[in-house]
Amino acid sequence: MIGLISCSAHKLNRAAPARELYTSALFRKSLAYAEQQCSAIYVASALHGLVSLDQVIEPYDFTVRGMLRGERQLWAGRIARGLVERHGREHYVILAGAEYADPIARELDAFLGLPSPVLEPLRGMQIGERLAWLNAQTRKEAA
Repeated sequence: MIGLISCSAHKLNRAAPARELYTSALFRKSLAYAEQQCSAIYVASALHGLVSLDQVIEPYDFTVRGMLRGERQLWAGRIARGLVERHGREHYVILAGAEYADPIARELDAFLGLPSPVLEPLRGMQIGERLAWLNAQTRKEAA
């Protein structure tokens, strides 16, 4: 399974590998879950697109909310294309809110065809619910 985690607004104030740059609790918990479940993990960066965890990037202040609908579709298409080029018809898990997950899942569906092997375990959850679910899942795996 291939993991995709959305970027976060909370970042270090200096360039760092993506795994370190994003500092929000939700990003950290999502990363911990993905590390237990996935063979490869990427970040869906609003500014940089598909980012590997070891890719060093500068902090930025940009989200998908700042994109027009057409721009968001192109952004999601580049991410989906990058994932499919690297991993083909693998199972994908998207750990992100709807603003990030929905366009990426649609683009992955278009590349992979239906039924698509895309999982969204956080779908419909508020941030507090996501954190609680991720905490519960990582505790289960650690036990």
